[in-house]
Amino acid sequence: MGSFLSQVKLEEIFKPINFLILAVSLYGLRVVRRVVQVRAALASVGNLPGGRIVYGPYSIMARILPSIPYITRQPGWQFKEKYALHQKYGSEVISSAFLFNTIHVALWVADPAVAKQVTTNRIEFPKPIKMYKTISVYGPNIVATEFDEWKRHRRIAAPSFSEKNNRLVCEETSRITTELFNVWSATEQDGIIIIDDMLSFTSRLALMVISAAGNYFEFHVFVSSNRRLLLKRVWVSLWMGRNGSTTCWTSNG
Repeated sequence: MGSFLSQVKLEEIFKPINFLILAVSLYGLRVVRRVVQVRAALASVGNLPGGRIVYGPYSIMARILPSIPYITRQPGWQFKEKYALHQKYGSEVISSAFLFNTIHVALWVADPAVAKQVTTNRIEFPKPIKMYKTISVYGPNIVATEFDEWKRHRRIAAPSFSEKNNRLVCEETSRITTELFNVWSATEQDGIIIIDDMLSFTSRLALMVISAAGNYFEFHVFVSSNRRLLLKRVWVSLWMGRNGSTTCWTSNG
């Protein structure tokens, strides 16, 4: 092998045609390697039926090319297909296999019993921690951790998600939406309500619920002359942990 390479000149290797043959050969070897990996991954889950795609939704080619059957799939494709995929392949659990993707094989579950087992058995089905790096910008947290570290975060965060606080969130959401409906009923024109920016609108509603349930700021809704949703803070209750006193104040601003 060494004597053969010594007889081949570099300029011969890097001729356009030779370089193209070399590149295609290397890419072919990569494809064969991926095929072997995907077949092994499918065998490990019993070769469940499902789609077989070359470029998965998180590959570079899927970001460049449009959605092409059996070639590419765009991110979020499963939300468009929904249960139709299970009907197509006749199974409550189906697989998706990709030659080029961050994940070779993904399973989609439509069986409630199986889904419950997957979501509750944290030992057998841990979260793919690598996929949660984007939400760990401020460090480890209860969403981006597992096992002992997750237990530590959960122990700290659990008091904030008690039944009492959950009830408060439900009550505040009901109060705010009921108040909003009352405002709309008083200001509607011909029974039509127009919302120019739904994202901004729902973000403000979420902020009102979070402020009331988490920070004890209660907001009330009213609509300005140009029919924009405005918020009015009317009270705040702050719990002073050391002396057990409660401070309340009101504001019209």
